[in-house]
Amino acid sequence: MDNCNNLDEKNTDDTIVLDIKNIIKVFNKGKWWLIGVFTIILIISLLLTFNFNKNSQYGVKLQLSVNSNNIDYQNIISASYPEDSDKLWMVSTTKWWIIGTYLDRINNEIKSEPIINELNKSLGLNTGNDELKKQIRVDIVTTTESNIVLTVYANDLDSAKKINESLIKIYTSKKINEFNNAYNILLKKVDNKLSITQQELQDLSKEAEEYVDSENKKLLEGLVESVNSDIVINFSSSNFIPPELQNKINVITGEYNSLASIKKNLIDCKEMYINRIVVQNLSDIEKNSFILRNILISLFASLFAGVIAVYIVNFVSKVRRK
Repeated sequence: MDNCNNLDEKNTDDTIVLDIKNIIKVFNKGKWWLIGVFTIILIISLLLTFNFNKNSQYGVKLQLSVNSNNIDYQNIISASYPEDSDKLWMVSTTKWWIIGTYLDRINNEIKSEPIINELNKSLGLNTGNDELKKQIRVDIVTTTESNIVLTVYANDLDSAKKINESLIKIYTSKKINEFNNAYNILLKKVDNKLSITQQELQDLSKEAEEYVDSENKKLLEGLVESVNSDIVINFSSSNFIPPELQNKINVITGEYNSLASIKKNLIDCKEMYINRIVVQNLSDIEKNSFILRNILISLFASLFAGVIAVYIVNFVSKVRRK
């Protein structure tokens, strides 16, 4: 058997024995390959390790959710004004799944270029927007309720807190302005509809009064003509209204009361309709404790790559000599 194919082991009676001398000889010949590959892989892995862990020693968390209070009126408004309710991120008992849509919007918007650009300017950071985005993580969490966990990373705890607070302030302020505009449009629509309904109700009431007066007048005239002057008559006026007219009055009255109730709720609960995003501070603080582990992994990976390189070079050299 050719010794070239048995570089570092010998076969004696089915027992494999490592040949230490051959192993040392191989590594001695390929030491520069070992050193070179080890150095290159170590540098690359360390650069990647520190690049991935840059500005990520501490992580501060916030929880964001969509306001689901005042659900009865959110139900009513969602049914009566679907487009406006969508702009106000309203939820309803029949469309709980819509919360997931709103959380997706938060996920897309909070790391959008305008928000990150404004955050960068407000903090005066010497970093690009892409680097700043890497420090922000958005996770949609679905348990008994759906919400978003926003985590902001930085090299120190104070910086992480500052970036987190600034980001949520910029984003929620922008959304409050949007919701305020949508709220004012909705309130105006309700108010206009309420005025129209009030006028319709007044017209119907007048029509009903005229009908009652007309009928009572006819009744009185008929009684006067049909009796002798010496007979005493006890007369009571009629309040009868035709069913069709009464139904119209009932429908418009119900619509008016509903609109009046919606308007009152919109005014009384204005803050709830404008502050649609609920922010909750979380006590959890992430700390990156894996740097030493990553360095050790890089060392072992580099050494392993160097050893493999030595054996490959030795194998190629043997094959060429054949």
